[in-house]
Amino acid sequence: MSSKSFQNASNLNGIVSVLQFGAVGDGVADDTAAIQAAIDFCKSFNATGSLPTLIFSTGASKTFKITGSLNFTGIRTVGFIVDFSGCTVIGATSGKPVIDALDSQHISFKNGIFYGPDSVATPSYGIQIGRGIIGNDAPYNSLYDIQFTGSYTKACLLNAGSEIFLAKKCNFWNSSAQSNAACLIQDSKNVSHVTSEFFVVNVPQDVQQSLNDNVYLNCTFEQVSTAGASAGPSIYVTSDTNSLVFKTCYAQNALNRIVDFGSGIQTNLVLDIHCETANLVNNIKCKTSQGNVQFFSCSFVEYWLFATNSMFTTDGGSGAVHFYSCLIDVQNSSSSPIFKNNGTSIYYHGEIKIGTSGYLYNFIELSSIIGDINCKNVFTSLILPFISSVKVSSSDSAQNVFFGNTRIAGDGALYLNAGINIASASTISILPYGFEFYIEGSTTITKINCSDSDKGRIIRLVFGGSITLTNSYSNGTLLAGNFNATANQSILLYSSGTAWNEISRCLNVVN
Repeated sequence: MSSKSFQNASNLNGIVSVLQFGAVGDGVADDTAAIQAAIDFCKSFNATGSLPTLIFSTGASKTFKITGSLNFTGIRTVGFIVDFSGCTVIGATSGKPVIDALDSQHISFKNGIFYGPDSVATPSYGIQIGRGIIGNDAPYNSLYDIQFTGSYTKACLLNAGSEIFLAKKCNFWNSSAQSNAACLIQDSKNVSHVTSEFFVVNVPQDVQQSLNDNVYLNCTFEQVSTAGASAGPSIYVTSDTNSLVFKTCYAQNALNRIVDFGSGIQTNLVLDIHCETANLVNNIKCKTSQGNVQFFSCSFVEYWLFATNSMFTTDGGSGAVHFYSCLIDVQNSSSSPIFKNNGTSIYYHGEIKIGTSGYLYNFIELSSIIGDINCKNVFTSLILPFISSVKVSSSDSAQNVFFGNTRIAGDGALYLNAGINIASASTISILPYGFEFYIEGSTTITKINCSDSDKGRIIRLVFGGSITLTNSYSNGTLLAGNFNATANQSILLYSSGTAWNEISRCLNVVN
């Protein structure tokens, strides 16, 4: 078929079928050349601004075997629809993508199944889209009702900087045992060093390009490799993005993690992905070994945290994780806290909403937190790090309201940091940060260590039982007299740098 006027071509009516070009669809014959001929015919209208719709069947679904990458590159027109018609594409492309759609825009792939055979013919990617030529963007591509299954040595989908992209009701399922094989790679930095058989890719490697307004709606990301801990994440975001949205999605990854964030800035990210599988380690890993990972105005939602480790973790290194004006909303946990720092710093600014699980109340892994924490119940200690300004409130039968360094009201146990609970002894030490410290035990205290770094500090000691704090000039504990405390009584002290001076004592029960 050679006519460039598909409107007038026999039996076309604006639709081109791969069967018209000799594709068989029996799962045995190699249909690569026939399907490519149909694609090339459609692409011949590229200059006219309107392409026919490419379909794979008009009746029962078929299975097409592909042994070489299908060339969808360089399409710069509007509204090209590729309808797989419920058919299956076996991507036996031996380390190459099944579909190469780099440097194209306005392509909608819909209603199909991609299968990657787990053999020497395994493809690298199911589809690769995005930037390929400097100066050309790649907007308005989309996937609807596409299912990737089988094995892909790199990923089901490589999104190399496609903008205004939508994937809806798609399943990204990868069983590859290759190291770092993923379901989805969002690669705006060309960390993947993408190549094409059909043109010379000149987008620089490891250099940030824009990746804006990508939406994954009602999609699943299932990395089911038996490689376990050596397999890659379900989703890998290499660097900066803006308005990357995962909404009402699902993911799993046995013995590993769901999302890796490379160093860079995530702005207006929405991560509404329920992560669930046996022995899931982490929901999110921040690759601080590469540098700082920063989240601006981002939202993270999980109704049940199944991870055996934590929701967020780092991989060490010199970088830090910064959250600015963010929201974390986690309703429950099997056994995990939200944060695990692995020796690096995590700074949080924003709002945290947590449900009934006591595991979620431990924020000792944070270097600092500023903002609001809303708890359903706080029956156990809520452990916070050094605080600049934070408001904590809990509802239902346990009521606590806390702002900055002042407890406003409440029942339940609310403490400031990991050093809050101090065992009574003849000499005790106060951590270099925090305001309120809970003293346990019954041993008489004769000395509180004091140094120049404490100068100007005000602290409050709350006593858990009958404990005596001794007035001792020689030991630097300058009180109005011995403080013979009973349970829940407190004393307020000021440090001169050499001694702790009593400001006041409270003989009433502290709420």
